[in-house]
Amino acid sequence: MLTKRSISIRSRMTSISLEGVFWDEIERQASLQGMAWQEYARHLVRDVDQSINRSSFIRKKVLLYLKDELKRAKGNGPEAWWVVRTPRRIQEIGTRSSILYAGRNISNDLIIDDESASRRHLMLCWDGEKWWAVDLNSKNQTFFKGQRIQVAVIAAGESLLAGDVEIMLKR
Repeated sequence: MLTKRSISIRSRMTSISLEGVFWDEIERQASLQGMAWQEYARHLVRDVDQSINRSSFIRKKVLLYLKDELKRAKGNGPEAWWVVRTPRRIQEIGTRSSILYAGRNISNDLIIDDESASRRHLMLCWDGEKWWAVDLNSKNQTFFKGQRIQVAVIAAGESLLAGDVEIMLKR
């Protein structure tokens, strides 16, 4: 669900609509840098052309920052166990990476043997505290808690739906 917040950028009021997990991350990053979320949001869009959608730009910028945090994290990544449930079978898959891909293609970390999933359906990212699920413009979309998502934070015991396939973070 999108939440709209108003902010003054270059002396003009504008609205930014983002999912709650992005607002949470913006507030976390702002707090780490000792600033208010408004100041941090202005910082994110300081060099953006006015014709570009600021909400989309901020979403991409936050994901890039998280990706950079992942690169700086020590070790190979967390141990995680995933349950992939297709209409034909159930698999339990252990992983040790901070970035995982799920889809039909055999190059994915979580291979989904079902035509309802895209070749590269979604990305799962560990930021050191929580798992993020990012839909990769899949044909049949990704759903979390019954809602279509572009990005969501998932916890142990929660499931995503990639096409007709359930992907659950076991631990």
